[in-house]
Amino acid sequence: MKLYRYRPLSEILFKELLYSEIYSASPIELNDPLDLNGQLNFFTKNETEVNELVNFISKQMFMVHLSNGNYGLAKGAMDSVNLQQLVSYITSDFSNRSIDVITKKDLFDILSAFYQKNPPAIDGLERFEIEELFHKLNTLFSQFLNNSSVACFSENSTNFLMWSHYASGHTGICLEFEVNNDQKANNSDIYNFPIISNRPYEGKILEYSEKIKKVKYSASALTTLKFYDYLPIFYNQGDVDLMNLSKSYWHQYANGVENIFLEKLSPWSDENEWRIVHVSFQKTLPEERILKFNSKALTGIYFGSKTSDMTQYRVHKAIEGSICNPVFYMCNVDGTRGIGVKKI
Repeated sequence: MKLYRYRPLSEILFKELLYSEIYSASPIELNDPLDLNGQLNFFTKNETEVNELVNFISKQMFMVHLSNGNYGLAKGAMDSVNLQQLVSYITSDFSNRSIDVITKKDLFDILSAFYQKNPPAIDGLERFEIEELFHKLNTLFSQFLNNSSVACFSENSTNFLMWSHYASGHTGICLEFEVNNDQKANNSDIYNFPIISNRPYEGKILEYSEKIKKVKYSASALTTLKFYDYLPIFYNQGDVDLMNLSKSYWHQYANGVENIFLEKLSPWSDENEWRIVHVSFQKTLPEERILKFNSKALTGIYFGSKTSDMTQYRVHKAIEGSICNPVFYMCNVDGTRGIGVKKI
């Protein structure tokens, strides 16, 4: 199957062609604010789960005060809070909600209201520093949900709006890749994308494949991650095996996050998107999110209807000497806003 990757006109484009690179974007780099947001849902009607939530919050409260170097104050702050009272308060609030979604903001609002009505009263602490708690929780949630990345592709090389949005107003290019069906998966929504190692191993460049999966589009709301299903990853901050996903136990959580990143709302469905998703539970740098594609997989290069002669020349020079042998196409725009393609 052929998949297409729209690329904007920039100096990075020629570097990507020269070194056969594919960059995976982080959530903040994507233009859809709902994309890769990894929204947690704290809603539950299960009493045991509410107790788990309160115990988790209380431990984070303890760590906030402990980080200030005062164990006694931390312990006192914990002892001054009636956890069962907090359980009852949260249970009551959840039961009065008209929808079964409690976002992080909703949770913070609930906790703020509770501590305004029930301020801890101990020596040295007139009230609990709620903003410090929120900062710690936000950092913890972000570490596990906002460090993944995706490389985006489409089934279509002639989508007018995609040329406008993702290829610098038709002045950029679109790359055509050939991908192979994943026989083991036996699923038409999963293909293998040919990749090579970034550096030699024992003197050899390794060839392998990354799973590329079809994005599913929802007509209503995006799926959220149930907080209680992911408690183990939040309790194991800093665990080396979790950070590196080196133990099979942690793979179920990575798979759940990946599924969220393969969902978009239906207004985006015309893009017919496919994605390589990299789930990471630790901070990654941009240079760590670069894949090297097997040059033989690059089978075509489409120039936009407004691509300059200089850009075309630089694209040719960038792949000169490469083992790839792409077919070159020129796009043109007709009066109906459609895009025609001619082999050149």
